[in-house]
Amino acid sequence: MKVRKVLVPIFTFIITTLILGGLTYLYIKVNAEENKVLTKERLSGYIYSIKDKSASILSEDLVLLRYLEKNNADLTDFDANATNVIEKIEERASFKVHSVSIGKVEDDNCLIINSIASDDNQNLIGFDLFDNSYKQNKHVKSEYTRDTIIITNPFTIGGEDKYFDVRIPVYLKNASDEFYFWGVINTRVKFADIVSSQEYLNSEIGQLLIQLYYEEDGEIITLAGTDDVYKKNCSIVNVDFFNLDWKVAVAPVLFWNSLSFMIVVTIVDVLLVTFATILSVYVVKIKDMNVRLSEMALKDSLTGCYTRRYLNTKIINPETYEWLDQKSCYSLALVDIDSLKFINDKYGHDVGDEVIFSITKCFINGINSRNNDAVVRFGGDEFVVLYNNYSKQQLNWILTNIVSEIRNLKIGNYKDLHITVSIGCAYNEPNKRLKYNALFKKADDISYKVKDAGKNDYRIE
Repeated sequence: MKVRKVLVPIFTFIITTLILGGLTYLYIKVNAEENKVLTKERLSGYIYSIKDKSASILSEDLVLLRYLEKNNADLTDFDANATNVIEKIEERASFKVHSVSIGKVEDDNCLIINSIASDDNQNLIGFDLFDNSYKQNKHVKSEYTRDTIIITNPFTIGGEDKYFDVRIPVYLKNASDEFYFWGVINTRVKFADIVSSQEYLNSEIGQLLIQLYYEEDGEIITLAGTDDVYKKNCSIVNVDFFNLDWKVAVAPVLFWNSLSFMIVVTIVDVLLVTFATILSVYVVKIKDMNVRLSEMALKDSLTGCYTRRYLNTKIINPETYEWLDQKSCYSLALVDIDSLKFINDKYGHDVGDEVIFSITKCFINGINSRNNDAVVRFGGDEFVVLYNNYSKQQLNWILTNIVSEIRNLKIGNYKDLHITVSIGCAYNEPNKRLKYNALFKKADDISYKVKDAGKNDYRIE
């Protein structure tokens, strides 16, 4: 029982921890996936800012394109129109335009023939937009189809600042009313003006690392944010940015769950495990108490032998007096302690109780509990002893020894105290198998015969 008191709480703690740990892991995982989805939605604002600023350029470039198409590429007023485009872009998007240029296609080249640039920028006249020795010119001529918009990946021009070009092909009609590739409108802006250089994105779960990147020849090129975010437990969103295949990777600094969420879940787990463990301790105590109460109800507190309740619940049916074990064949010995009242009056009830206890011990030692034998206390000085499947010869040998042992009992220093019993034993023949009530009456009658004969003996019939 002591082992159970220790093991049950330990096992409860382990099992509860494992179950709650598994459920918590799933809950945290689901919460993390939900946060990933929400983060993708938050990235829409980051991506929208890129597209919105690019749209400012495109809308004004398209105005310039329509002007060139209408005037058959007459560049007389190009400077004024280009300057107007720059002013409107800068007014709308609040960033500075590097240059607006016109490149004319000749064979496999596209040389810039006119350009409006800020004072601190180099002159682009003569620059070949198809010269693939420059990183930004990787798009071949065949890609410049009508109504196509080409945006270059970021590049540097002799310094640390990155730029990128927005290119719109110009198609004009020839004498046969067919479109031909005449040239390219090229608008150049600083990349940092279009794409924020922020490395973190704030969210409910804390700061998120962010990386805007693209892949080229098997190499990851970071455009903005923190390097190697794509390698982490991240959420990746494709940036649908015209011809470019950009991606945004976002990952938490720690976890995809907020710190407050993790703390609450941990506290709840600890409380539940603690509660379950404490509850198991109380359950064990209650069970042990119930066992003790049950034993108290079934066993006599003084002698340790069984009570009538045990007899009526474990051995017989008190309504029909049938034996509950149909294979049993009990013989019944009715035991009376001789002169117990005299012993109590002369020596005191403490001595009387010791006499009862000592006599009961003799009978308990003389039965086989594995054979379902039982000693039952019926009253103050009366006991019923049930012997299962014994022959008369065996019963005679057992009772002879017990009576002799009781005669030799010594209680304290009372040399004049003589202890004896009178036993009437009703033998239950296997072919008759009497019910309990009939067997008890028979034993009672035999007991009276022993008492009439002078007590201090036994008799079996």
